[in-house]
Amino acid sequence: MEGIDEVDEDVDVDVDSYVSNLRRQTEDTVDLVQKLHSTTGKLKQVHRRISAELEEEHVRREAAETLAKTLEQVTEELQQKTRELEKEVQHLEGEVQQKEELVHRAVQDQDIHLAKLTNDICTQEALMKGLKYMWQNIDAFRVGEGVLQEPCGACMLPDGCVVVADTMQGILLFSAQTELIRQLTSPEWKWPQGLVYDTINSLILVSLAKKHPKGNWRRNIGYFNLQLEPVKWLEGPSDGYIDETVAKERLCLAPGGGELYLTLCDKIGSALYKYSSDQWIQVTKRSGASFVDCQVLAVLGPITELLIVEQRMGYIHRLSVHGSDIVDRKSLAIIEKPGAICVDEKRQLFVHDILSGKVRQIDTILFEPMRDICTTDESVFSITASHGYLGVAVRETKVVRVYRYVSAAK
Repeated sequence: MEGIDEVDEDVDVDVDSYVSNLRRQTEDTVDLVQKLHSTTGKLKQVHRRISAELEEEHVRREAAETLAKTLEQVTEELQQKTRELEKEVQHLEGEVQQKEELVHRAVQDQDIHLAKLTNDICTQEALMKGLKYMWQNIDAFRVGEGVLQEPCGACMLPDGCVVVADTMQGILLFSAQTELIRQLTSPEWKWPQGLVYDTINSLILVSLAKKHPKGNWRRNIGYFNLQLEPVKWLEGPSDGYIDETVAKERLCLAPGGGELYLTLCDKIGSALYKYSSDQWIQVTKRSGASFVDCQVLAVLGPITELLIVEQRMGYIHRLSVHGSDIVDRKSLAIIEKPGAICVDEKRQLFVHDILSGKVRQIDTILFEPMRDICTTDESVFSITASHGYLGVAVRETKVVRVYRYVSAAK
């Protein structure tokens, strides 16, 4: 047939060799396929390992990114806190600096106050020495003659001046030469009665009636400086037991400017009050009693020894007061009819004897008369003693008499 090569019949074909070559080639191919399969398996294992590592790396990278964001956020918060702390530190440093300045100024003010206080004490001592020198040859003199109308209390100041409380004329300041320096009155207050001098704070305390905002009159304690300028007001007790518009009253102050005591007496009875820790305390009240004067004799620790003149019965009550309680009470019949009493800076006791008209010094141990200081009228309203001078407010003659006395030897 055409197109078909004819096999050369003369050519010898080595079938065995051909088969052998074919078998060898087949074996080589099988080996190659096996190697390819093995290599493919290894490649798959490598691919799986690499994929796992890549996945782990991705997870680690995400964790690292999350941690980085967290750290960045924490860092930002720390920076914010740091800025806030810095501001707080600056604020605290400012406050500390301000407080240091305040403390420094307070120390300076305290030093100035102490220096002024020391200077005032020295001045008072010098003035008192001058007063003693000026009055050393004078046994008695009168203050307020022709000026006073109803003198009810007086006190001697360190510079020799005399302050007088007059229920009609107000509060008056006289010089050591008995000249009127100043007269203080006001439509806002009236009826000054009790008068006491606070030597520690250099203040004059006066019990008087002050106009209340509601229009009525209420008992108050007025605090005045040595120029008779009002410093503050303390409203009196308000338990309604005493009719304040007709009451006779007395003030006394514990040594050192401590507790303040007030007695009120009207036609019905009497009451004793104590001002301590910013409040009034009623120590005692007695119907029918007549407390006409009071004085602090001594302060022994927490106990205050108080003397109260009960005029109707003729006794001087010696009360031992602790807080608001009377822990001991004694009635002393020192003289037949005691009137005004006073205690000087050396705790020497003086009593006005109404029957004899004499002011007597009393022994504070035996509570017996020691000597007579002066003879006065029966109308003595109050007496006061300071640095060897006894002031006697006399209603009948409308003057304050001042007598010189020498401290008795113990």
